[in-house]
Amino acid sequence: MTKTSKNLITVKMNFGYKGEEFVFQSVEELPLHLDSLLEFAESIPRRIARANDVDTYSYMFDALECTPVEVIKAEGYVSRFMHGESVPLEQFIADCNNVTIEMLIRNIAETYLPEQAESNAMYQALMAAYAIGYSAGGSH
Repeated sequence: MTKTSKNLITVKMNFGYKGEEFVFQSVEELPLHLDSLLEFAESIPRRIARANDVDTYSYMFDALECTPVEVIKAEGYVSRFMHGESVPLEQFIADCNNVTIEMLIRNIAETYLPEQAESNAMYQALMAAYAIGYSAGGSH
């Protein structure tokens, strides 16, 4: 089994349009850095529209844009933010914004390294590698 560091969420929007009820869903991959997801969250209605063949220049899209978004499934590190069957997107994003680089690197060490590896030394090595990548022009 291949381990992955991807964070995937399934988002859902229920809304009414022209007397009909619609339920649209989409699976989305979150950016690797979880500390600044406002732009990502704002793009969700457009992503759901594309995934469900809704023209983004339509009245249906206008109705969709005014609908609350729910996270109904999460995979990866972010799965820990699921509390019950669904979580409002705003709450989910707020929880993600509290994640630090240190928390993610520790999770990577625990996920990919053998249990007998000395975790603090490995964690320090991963932090050093991160610092090198960040100083070389990586984004945070």
